[in-house]
Amino acid sequence: LKLFKSRSRADQEHALGILALYRKRFPDDFKALKKDIRTARGLGQIAPFFSGRADFMDAMARCLTRALFARNIRTREEFSSHAQSVRPGLYGKTRTFIQMIITLGKEYADCFSLIQKLSLKHEKQPNTFGILTRLFNELKGLVPHNFLELYSLDRIGELHRYVACIRIRARRGAENPVKENKKNEQVRPYQRRLDSLVASLSDKSSPEKALGTENFFWLLEEYKISVFAQEIKTRIKVSPKKLDKALTDLSTMI
Repeated sequence: LKLFKSRSRADQEHALGILALYRKRFPDDFKALKKDIRTARGLGQIAPFFSGRADFMDAMARCLTRALFARNIRTREEFSSHAQSVRPGLYGKTRTFIQMIITLGKEYADCFSLIQKLSLKHEKQPNTFGILTRLFNELKGLVPHNFLELYSLDRIGELHRYVACIRIRARRGAENPVKENKKNEQVRPYQRRLDSLVASLSDKSSPEKALGTENFFWLLEEYKISVFAQEIKTRIKVSPKKLDKALTDLSTMI
């Protein structure tokens, strides 16, 4: 037995324990899932952007199995019922996940390459070079090397849209840096508030505030699409008023 300081942390660890039980109960399913990922075409070209091929494939397998099998299950009946609902469609879910990562990887590679190319072209133009450097840092922060450990499947499924927004900003920013900087003024105050919120989080922060800060992060990404790349279209309606309301709500949380 192991005691935790919070119920939420205990539930998280319990769910991982359930995942371990599923892995022991259905080893062939887990092996097949891992094999499907390792033999999928297109992943080998993506992996170097984040980690080595083997590590990236292992992280993909952990991400998917965690999403499908890490559950707060407390009875044998629930355990069996969940297995019966997931196992028949496991191959299809794996293929869908692989395609999701390939889509993201291709967009990431295009964005990465474009920023590098434009940075070399404009390295003697401080304003433009500064914009491209900022966008490159945004790209690395949005999709860090361990993004498969950090984000849920739903979040990962949206990343390619946010990366596309950065790519569009890079191209347009190089063409018209004054316009990019002007638009960035609409986003910068909210980015500063987000940075402050993230810095203020600690072990003493409530789960509600941590979740609220994470949700604000993604809300701000949608707002960036509405400001810089309207052709992508936002998933939800977002405006300064909505961002201000979210910040007000967060200010009341411990």
